[in-house]
Amino acid sequence: MAISGINTNRITGLATGMDTDQVVKNMLKAHKIKVDRFKQKKQVDEWKQETYVELTQNLRKLKSDYMDIVKSGDNNLLLNSTYSTLKNDILEADRKNLDVKGSIGAIQGNYKVKVNNLASNASIHSNLPEGTKLDVDKPISDYIGAVGEGQNENLKITVGDDVFEFNMNSDMTLGDFLKELKNTTVKDSNGNSKSLSSVLNIGASTITNKIVFQTVKTGSNSSIKVEGSIAEKLGMSSGLPVEAKGTDAEIEVKIPGETEYSKVTSESNLFTRDNITFALKEADSTKEISFNLRPDATEVAGKVEKFINSYNELVKKIEDLLSEKTTGYKPLTDEEKDSLSEKQIEKWENQAKKGLFRNDKQLESMILSLRRAFSDGIEGVSTDYRKIGIDTKKDSNTITFDKDKFKTAFEVNGEEIFNLLTKDTKLNINYESTANEKRQAYNERGIFRRISSILDEYAGGEGVFVKKAGFENSRYAFENDLTKSILKQEKAIAQMENKMFNKEKVYYSQFAKLEEAMNKLNAQSNWLASQLGGIK
Repeated sequence: MAISGINTNRITGLATGMDTDQVVKNMLKAHKIKVDRFKQKKQVDEWKQETYVELTQNLRKLKSDYMDIVKSGDNNLLLNSTYSTLKNDILEADRKNLDVKGSIGAIQGNYKVKVNNLASNASIHSNLPEGTKLDVDKPISDYIGAVGEGQNENLKITVGDDVFEFNMNSDMTLGDFLKELKNTTVKDSNGNSKSLSSVLNIGASTITNKIVFQTVKTGSNSSIKVEGSIAEKLGMSSGLPVEAKGTDAEIEVKIPGETEYSKVTSESNLFTRDNITFALKEADSTKEISFNLRPDATEVAGKVEKFINSYNELVKKIEDLLSEKTTGYKPLTDEEKDSLSEKQIEKWENQAKKGLFRNDKQLESMILSLRRAFSDGIEGVSTDYRKIGIDTKKDSNTITFDKDKFKTAFEVNGEEIFNLLTKDTKLNINYESTANEKRQAYNERGIFRRISSILDEYAGGEGVFVKKAGFENSRYAFENDLTKSILKQEKAIAQMENKMFNKEKVYYSQFAKLEEAMNKLNAQSNWLASQLGGIK
């Protein structure tokens, strides 16, 4: 027997006829049982730690997939945009003039719209002699006359409040002229450089054979003024400054419940009014475009259903852990493992792992909190979760979802359902907040906000399970309850094994002395027998 793992190569029991190894083993049996119990407890803690870490991963994934406020994924149930889209039924033929996108807060119902004008840029172009062909590789002098030493051609362009000045005293290609003009800069009010190309589109068309200056912005507040010798020679002006202004977009809208049109103007062809985004494409003041805005309940219901399926899958897994009965199997000892195959060991350990979380208080507390997240009232929200097709089961903590009932409710009262699910608290809650503050925040939060908070409470950076079992890259990766327990057991096991090793040495030493005494006694007996045998 070698408790320490050291091969002592002992040869024992020759004189006494005793099985010394077995005797020593029996003498150490009580100590060995104690060591094995500690090893089994350590193994149980390791299995628990693995399960807690796996649960933490699953909880974090559920939050990441559906409730991470820093992510803008399509399935994020905390974002306004998930619930905000309203369907419209604009005819395809009318979409060449107008497209709209409604969001939560817009008046729902039938609209009528006329697109009177599109917003335009301020624009000035060259007027070169008929037959002139623009070529960016040709000298600019081909279009404005000779440019050389002693000649200073200039161009002054005012865009809004910014004045850009360009001077040229040597010939260059038309392409280089346009490039240098675009790179002309002016200092803004903060002292930063602003290039002309950031506020003005500059180009030369080989189709129209015109050089065009066009403001980046549209609308009546966009303006451009050009002057100088280059402007005059390009036919943009006749010696005096020339100015152009953009125009505003204009539509007429008849909203649901109104009998008269209301005029709406915008500097852009893409604008939002009353939670409706209008995209104007082509003006036709004689054409009346009709559409109906209503919630896109099908898309929202699909996202909620997807979450509930994932939620139920995780809850069912936790319920199975809580209800799983123990089998009476204990972790195998080292000696037991030596006598079994790997497959037998795996089967045994699968049985031994069962029931480890039966009636686990922390898991039960989390499950109860998740269930109450649905059933507890929400301050400022009158709608009940059961009225929108969501309900809790009597014999389980999983959730039922009536998709059709949800869609109907959302189409009728989308904004109230949005609040029921996503309403947030105005309190700034963290791990140092008081119990009263946390309770008040809980009462103000919608269902999905509560679930997100509960997931943080158990699987977040300071979460219950993270402190219990640790998690990779967290400050509790090594400083957690189970790791501390495992290390404590390892220390106790090492001490007990060392004590056993020392006892083993003592026992073998004692038996060695017994062997030595027996050898002497046998020698004396043999001598005496030989002496007596010689007497006749």
